[in-house]
Amino acid sequence: MLAVVERLKWTDERLDDRFGNLDTTLERVEERFDRDMRELRSEMRTGFAEQRQVMYRLFGGLLVAMVVSTLLHGGI
Repeated sequence: MLAVVERLKWTDERLDDRFGNLDTTLERVEERFDRDMRELRSEMRTGFAEQRQVMYRLFGGLLVAMVVSTLLHGGI
């Protein structure tokens, strides 16, 4: 016994519609990804700037402490 399988016809118009929808979806995904990456870069820039300030303050304090200690206790 042979099974009869109905064959679907994919016309050029139907393929264009299907892939047109896919293109639209991919464009939205790409736009969202680009926006998210810009936001992430901005957040990282801000965070790294804050970390640099903390490091400069700590290093500055350490440097001042070493200079004062050297002056008070004489020489290295």
